Parts: sequence; structure tokens; C-alpha cells
Amino acid sequence: MQLSAAWKKKNSDLYLLFIHDVEEVRREFDENRRAPPLRNDEPRWAGSALWATALAQNVEHSWSLLQAATYFMPTSETKEAEIAYKALMGVVDEYMAGCYKNWVGSMGALDSSTLQAKLDKPLMKRTNHTDTTEREFLAVSTFNVKGVFLQCNFDQDLLALFTEVQYWEKFHGEFSIPYHAHDLYNQKAKFNAMREHVMRIVDAYNKILCDLSAVERRLFSDHIRKLDKRINQGLQKLTWVSKGIIEHYVNDCCAHCAEIYAIVRRFKEGKQRISHQCRLASSMLLLQIDKNVTYAHDIFEATQAARRTEMKRRLQQSHEITQLELRAIFTNFCDGTSEVLREWREFVKEIDSQVEAALRQAVKRSLQALSRAINGDAMSEPQT
Repeated sequence: MQLSAAWKKKNSDLYLLFIHDVEEVRREFDENRRAPPLRNDEPRWAGSALWATALAQNVEHSWSLLQAATYFMPTSETKEAEIAYKALMGVVDEYMAGCYKNWVGSMGALDSSTLQAKLDKPLMKRTNHTDTTEREFLAVSTFNVKGVFLQCNFDQDLLALFTEVQYWEKFHGEFSIPYHAHDLYNQKAKFNAMREHVMRIVDAYNKILCDLSAVERRLFSDHIRKLDKRINQGLQKLTWVSKGIIEHYVNDCCAHCAEIYAIVRRFKEGKQRISHQCRLASSMLLLQIDKNVTYAHDIFEATQAARRTEMKRRLQQSHEITQLELRAIFTNFCDGTSEVLREWREFVKEIDSQVEAALRQAVKRSLQALSRAINGDAMSEPQT
């Protein structure tokens, strides 16, 4: 008798544990049903339905195990557990049906002709920011008042539709996919390939602009304007239903982007080499005073004459390198418009200012070294 009572109590405890699990799942469902915790790449409606299904699956599995355990003795908790389970499953089924209904309703205006019209858009559009680098530029370039960067112009509603269909298909036919949506989804691979091709242009073009400051873009305005003429076909004429020429167009644009980017990199590298020469010049000491050495007048004069000769040689060498770099850079702008040539003159003035600042710094450091040698400082005694 005691064994039977203990067995019955364990049965009751097990069903009470199941009821507790159902209540926990129901609580989580009720708290999140209006805004399920979906990942950024999950669709709104099918993702919500799958979230609800995942919540119910563990409970459903536990219930199937309880049903298979025919050796359990029926108790009052058995019926209570069944009621709680069916109530949860009913709510989840109703929720999934509601998600499906809302999705189909959201496509109410997207009939076959409307979906096709969404494909009849230019491949790209202009924007004042770029998603590829997460950088934003508030100043709009003088050569493009409507926008600086390129952006893939594939319709966002169609991307959302592709994801919704992909996730609804995970229900294995429980929810039917509207014909026009399924027909378009079957072309997903083709459109993904086209988007990848277009993104090659977008990335290559935006990389050029991201490497240039607003001032440098004005210097490169001729190059970018010529590049824009080639790209404009994808901003105005070519659409997602154009046939045959998109791949050729993409390859042509990418090739010219690569050419311009190579010029930009040479320009940047030339600037860096010039800046390096300026840093070398600014670090030069134009006189030589060895510590703990007392110079006779004639020896000091001879030492400084030799030092000046060496520093003059180094400065001349630095000057020649700077001139060579400027000439090499100028070959890319010598045939430019008056606007570009004006920007080039401003660029040369900027280089002149850097060189002047470097020479001033060299003279200042040299005079400070001479002052320390004559007058001493907190760290050293005079050397006179």
C-alpha cells in the first residue's frame, strides 16, 4: 500500500513539474509575443512563428514522453497537465497562423506586376554615407551635389520577401507560399549573384572616396567625373531586369575603379614620402657640439663648416626627392581642368608650408642646442 502511494505521489510530482514547465514557457511567450527576440537577419513574421515553435517544441517533446509512459498511474494532475499543454499549443498555433496571415496581408499590394516593377529600378543610387565602411561625410562633394557614395539599389521589400519565404519553407508545407512570391524566390540565386556583382562596383568606388579627404576629392574631381560617366549607366539605365550586359558593365567599371584607385594610392604614398622627408629635415641639427668637449676656436669653426656641408648635402637630397615625388604626382593632374590645376597649386602651397615648418624646426632645435652649450641648463653645465 505504501509503495502504491509513493508511486502515485511520484507520478503527481512529475506532472506538476511538467505543468510548471508549461507555465514558464507560457510566461516567456506572453512577455515576448509582441516583440520576439529575433536576430537581425531573421524575418519579422516567419521568424516570430519559428520563435514560438521553438518555445513549444521542448514542451511538446516532454508531453510525448509522458504519453508514451503507459505505466504511469492517472492522477488529478494528469488532466491538469493535458489542459495546460493543449492551451499552450492552441495559443502557439493561433500565434503562428496570425503571423502567416499578417505576412500574406503585408504582401496584399505586392501582386505579380508590382513585384516586377520593384525590379525595374537602377542598379545603384547615390547616398551621403557608405555602409561598407560605416563612415559618414557631412560635406557633399562639389562634383556631386546629390550624394557622394554609391549604394546597391536592390529593393528592400524584395530582400525581406526572400527571407520570409526562406523561413516559411522551414514549416515544410504547413503554410503555403503565394505563387508570385514563390516564383520570385526561385530567382533568388540569380539576383544574389547580380547584387554581388553590383557590390563590386559599390565597394571599389566607395573605397576611392573613403581614401580621399574632401580637399583631395576636389583635386581628383576630373578622375572621379570620368569614372562617374562610366558608372552612370547603372544609376540611370541598367535595372535588375536588364539582360546580357550587366556583367560586362561591372567588369568595365571595376577595371576603371582599379585604375583610379592605383592613382590615389600613388598620390597617398607620394605624400607620405614627402612628409617623411620633412620629418627628416626637422630632426636635423645644423651644428655639431659633442658633450664634454671644449673646442678651440679654429677647431670649432672647422667642425661646424664640415657639419654645414653635410647638412646642406642632406637637405639638397631631401629637396630633390620631394621635387621628384611632386613631379610624379603631377603627371596625373597636368592635363586637368582649371579647377583641378587650382587645387594642385593649393596642394603645392601646402607642401611648401610643410617644408618651411620643417626647416624652421631644424633651425630652432639647432639654436636651442647652441644655447645649451653656451649657457647650460638644469641638466648640464656650459661647454664654453
